[in-house]
Amino acid sequence: MPKTLRTALWLGWLLAVAWPWTGLPWRALSIPAGILLVLLAAALAASPSRLRAAEGVAQGLDALDPQRLAWRLAALFFVWLASLKLCQYASFQSHYGDLGQDANICWNTLHGRPFFDSLTGTSFLGDHFEPVLALCALVFKLWPSPAALLLIQSLALASALVPLVALASRHSKHNALVLAVALLFILNPFLHLVSEFDFHPEALFIPAAFWAL
Repeated sequence: MPKTLRTALWLGWLLAVAWPWTGLPWRALSIPAGILLVLLAAALAASPSRLRAAEGVAQGLDALDPQRLAWRLAALFFVWLASLKLCQYASFQSHYGDLGQDANICWNTLHGRPFFDSLTGTSFLGDHFEPVLALCALVFKLWPSPAALLLIQSLALASALVPLVALASRHSKHNALVLAVALLFILNPFLHLVSEFDFHPEALFIPAAFWAL
């Protein structure tokens, strides 16, 4: 991979991780990002030599091992998602509905009251059958905080990238296409909508479904 492209990717990742902690809205980031994409597309369209350079980049990506790269991409994706969620939690943008309730249930489960919801005074299993919360409760032994659930969700979503890349590799011999699938997954707005609002145990199903395939 060319040094300039590698540097640009690292800078883009650092910007994405650091941006939410600035307190500026994401829409403000979309303006310079959109301008850069337009300028890049115009430069490629106006210069055949740059088009050949882009083809060289694709050939360079084909030389990479996507399955080995998947673990690194998943780690970087986890840091990105975790940074967004922890920033959201630290700025009081979390809610009792879902995150607070699930954290309460995990805490009660760990302390001998399995799936007890302190707010309603009833078993949570009568409302939502989510036994996976018993596994999440084990993490509360190490860190009894609602933020632990946010990290679990971020880890689950990021780890789904590894089986997805393995699945794409079985159906394509072009590593550049496999890496393109990984990039589309990372930038999928529906995936980020899952992560955006608090904590959802259903998010843990995404990597499980990919591994099952």
